[in-house]
Amino acid sequence: MITNESGDVAVCYYQTTPKVIRVQDREYAFVVQANICMSWVQEQDVDTMLKMTKTCCGGNTKKICRLASEADVRRWTNRGGR
Repeated sequence: MITNESGDVAVCYYQTTPKVIRVQDREYAFVVQANICMSWVQEQDVDTMLKMTKTCCGGNTKKICRLASEADVRRWTNRGGR
């Protein structure tokens, strides 16, 4: 789990489109940078976000969020730079 200085956890959204996800009374804006859609999420909301699914064609379900890797965070924060 990659965290920032505030203790928030890096979470990626499954699509590369901006998205706002609401968990309880908090909203998280997922921003696309370097082809990665990511947001910093408070630790108490991470489990809820990782359990969220969507239903696609054929009734299959797919998780919409995953923990960001170290490479994801580096590329996203540097906007693709090194």
